[in-house]
Amino acid sequence: MILIDRPGAVQADVRLGGYGIDRRDPRWADITVASYAVGGAFLSRLNAVLREEKGYTYGVRMQFAPLRSGGSFSVQGSFRTEVVVDALVEARRLLDLTGKPITNREVGDAVAFFTGVTPLRYATADGVADQVATQVLAGLDDDYVDQSLAALRATTAESATAAYASLVDLDRLTLVVVGDAGRIAEPLRAAGFAGLEVRGT
Repeated sequence: MILIDRPGAVQADVRLGGYGIDRRDPRWADITVASYAVGGAFLSRLNAVLREEKGYTYGVRMQFAPLRSGGSFSVQGSFRTEVVVDALVEARRLLDLTGKPITNREVGDAVAFFTGVTPLRYATADGVADQVATQVLAGLDDDYVDQSLAALRATTAESATAAYASLVDLDRLTLVVVGDAGRIAEPLRAAGFAGLEVRGT
């Protein structure tokens, strides 16, 4: 866990995440749905609490970023200096799905979004070219888009929750914060973010 010191900063930028998977992993559709529910949608669990309820941020996002092999995921956002520790504690709580699995409604919302937006991405030659390039670079099949949509439609609340549980290990997350170390370093340690290393800019 690393804190990059920016003395006097009025807000702190946060990245909290870990290792992910690539698009060829059979859990890809499930984790796409789960991460949308937890932090990808405007009214996801993270945004509903950290933005709408608490007013800690203008927006926070959870995203899985696939590579050709493997990948990463992160929760990212900017928070006012005086609330960043509380925001991280709350985020860690929201990321824990123990007793709070992904719901059927969340799955339905996610699937409707992804299946609805997909055709719009290919409405231009530029969009088609981007997708073809992505598939070639990632080593995906020619019919990857069709496969992906079918997998999304087959996702259930149970499979999304299981994929999330298999990939998001709260005890192994990496935290990077850029902010005023003089104001947030000790509160972060006191909140349980042990092993915090402070570095200068």
